[in-house]
Amino acid sequence: MAAIIRIMDDSTLVEYNEFTIIDDGEVEDPVAKPFAQSWEDRDVTGDWLAGSDNLLMINSAYATHRVRIRFELWDVDPGSNSQQSPEVDEITTSFYSSSGSIVIDEMLGDDDHDSFELGPLGQRWHVRAHRRALMPQGCFPESIREELESYIIQFWPFD
Repeated sequence: MAAIIRIMDDSTLVEYNEFTIIDDGEVEDPVAKPFAQSWEDRDVTGDWLAGSDNLLMINSAYATHRVRIRFELWDVDPGSNSQQSPEVDEITTSFYSSSGSIVIDEMLGDDDHDSFELGPLGQRWHVRAHRRALMPQGCFPESIREELESYIIQFWPFD
C-alpha cells in the first residue's frame, strides 16, 4: 500500500496561462539537458502538463490568477483518482531532477517559495497532477489574487 512521505502547500500567480516548477539546485549534472534546452523542448501545444529535465510546465485554462498547489511525495504510485471525480483533470508524466529539490518559478512575480525535497540527486520521478477548477469556466475573478484552480502534484520514484 502506498504511503505518503511529505506534503507541502503553496500557491502561485499564473501569468500568460502558465506556471513552472523547476529544479531548485545548482548541481552540475552531465545527464540533464541544460535549462534552455528543456524550456525549448516543452510541449506548449499538447496536454496541460509537460515534463522535461529539471522543468515541469503547467498550462492553465485561465490567464492571470492565483492557483493553489499541493505537492505530495509518495513511496510508490498512490493510484489514480480520475474515477472518483469527473471534474478533476489528471495527467501522469515523468520528470528528471538534478538536485532532488524543486520550487515554483514565477515568471514575473516576486513571491518567495519554499523548496520541496524529493530525494537523491539525479533521479527521474513519476509525476501525476490533478487539476480542479474552483470557478466555472468564463467567470472572471474580481482580483488576480483570487484562486481559480487547485492542483495536487504527486511524485514517486521512477523504477
